[in-house]
Amino acid sequence: MAIKKSFSLIFIILCFSLTSSLEAQIARKVSVEAATNPKPDSYDYLLPLPCGLVMSFRVVFIPEKGYLGEVATYFGSDTAGSAGSSQNFINRKHKGYLGSSLSIENLPPDFQVKAWELKKQLSDDGEGRQLYLMGKYEVTNLQYQAVMYGDCELTPESARPVTNVSWHEAMDFTAKLMEYALANFPDSLPRNQEDARNVGLIRLPTEEEWEFASRGGHYVSQDNLAGEEFFPMEYDKKLGDYGLYDDEISPAVSAPAWIGTYLPNPAGLYDTIGNASEFIFEAFQMTLGSRLHGSAGGPIHKGGSFRSLKKDVTPGARQEFAYFFDTGLARSGDLGFRVAISAVNMGSFQRLEQISSEYGEATQTDNTLVENDPLRLVNQLLMDAENPNDQRAYETLRASILDYNFTVNEQRRLSTRSYIWRLVYGVLSIRTNGVRIQMLQNYITAIEDAISKTKQAIKASDTQPDVRKNLQSKLPVLEETLRTYKKTLTDYNTSYDVQRGLYDNLLLEAKGYPSDLLFEQLSMVKQDIKGDDRFILDLSHCFTTVSKNLDLVVNKQEKPTQIKRAELENYPSS
Repeated sequence: MAIKKSFSLIFIILCFSLTSSLEAQIARKVSVEAATNPKPDSYDYLLPLPCGLVMSFRVVFIPEKGYLGEVATYFGSDTAGSAGSSQNFINRKHKGYLGSSLSIENLPPDFQVKAWELKKQLSDDGEGRQLYLMGKYEVTNLQYQAVMYGDCELTPESARPVTNVSWHEAMDFTAKLMEYALANFPDSLPRNQEDARNVGLIRLPTEEEWEFASRGGHYVSQDNLAGEEFFPMEYDKKLGDYGLYDDEISPAVSAPAWIGTYLPNPAGLYDTIGNASEFIFEAFQMTLGSRLHGSAGGPIHKGGSFRSLKKDVTPGARQEFAYFFDTGLARSGDLGFRVAISAVNMGSFQRLEQISSEYGEATQTDNTLVENDPLRLVNQLLMDAENPNDQRAYETLRASILDYNFTVNEQRRLSTRSYIWRLVYGVLSIRTNGVRIQMLQNYITAIEDAISKTKQAIKASDTQPDVRKNLQSKLPVLEETLRTYKKTLTDYNTSYDVQRGLYDNLLLEAKGYPSDLLFEQLSMVKQDIKGDDRFILDLSHCFTTVSKNLDLVVNKQEKPTQIKRAELENYPSS
């Protein structure tokens, strides 16, 4: 009996030894880099953490101009969760807006050069754009322990995203990280140029910030942002290459993967699909129709986790959690977070003046649409009014006119951009027709050549009788095919004439747009043509043609009919 106990004790000790050894091997594999920035890039924005650690961020630009510039697109999903059923008030797509108060000039000087290089990928117009910084990865256990408790010991769990934290603890993390940066590395934070007291804010991302970046941000087209459930994926890649989730095929897992294990999205962010679901700054609101309902509930979390099905890991999927359960702070083993860096909107009198100037321009009455400026008239009445009641009435009227002008001018910008896209697709339609014409002309030439050779063979004295008979039977078929193709060619040329007439008339409409607005929106359309597939290259060629045509018609006052057919119908030789 004693011998059996001895063997049992030895076996337990041996197993414990092997387990400890295995854990030690795993721990040795976990490095600081694996737990902080396993896929470094020269365009990473690095924020120092305790113990010499870092947190990596990616720049996300707002592809509009000025402090009042904002992306207007549709957020949410019509396929996620229970969307499409009686519970579509959870995820349904709704119109939202995204802007930012940060600009390249607010970033640390040593990063501004890189930010300008990144911005050129969006547009090479030389003008700045607003931006925000989004965490490249989910916050890891190592980063969380270091910031919250000063504990920087590597463990087998260090490289996994931190989970089982409440929304309040995630918010506390951002506050402690902010305090640490201010106390130890203040120059690592963005800073308001006009008022150095106002620095970049480290916080949880808003739903719009998270979803815009998760969909690919400014690296993908507006059509993809608004219309697709996921971002464009690399050739031959599938959703499972970009994140860990329950695909209902692979064996279930019990924990999230190390950060950076899967491929990044177009914005350079990792694990926006699955792994750990991520807390958002604001409270959950239901969606009614195309808007958010007024009732604010628990915190939103997005992206799904390693436990989620495909329908729940789309960027538009949105779920509600709780701030507290009856046992205290609410936590979940698959729920973590990533952080963003933004800034206060005003920040200084100079900033306020700049925003006021932009607002003034955005609310000006368009004198091309009205003969007299009602805003100027109301301003004069306000100056002349002596009765306080009249003054209040005129002030209310003035505010209404400003709001109306702002809305009208926004719609005019969108309308102008839509007009340019109509021109681009008009050229694409003409060129598609041109390809058909060219192919048909090649077929006609080949058939004419075949008919000529067939007739020569029939007349040749050395042609065998059976061969001659076979050729004579085929000749009518070739001639009928030739007649059909020539008739089709006539139809295609007629189609070109119609398309060309529509395009010429559409070009003439350009003179009805203010030229500064027209060419401003032309540059905005250009930055939205992204990608290297054949369709995008075709659109890029068409856009170049439209740009030249608008310059001819608007600036050089030439007639659209002077544009040569070959320029519209044929693709560049390159």
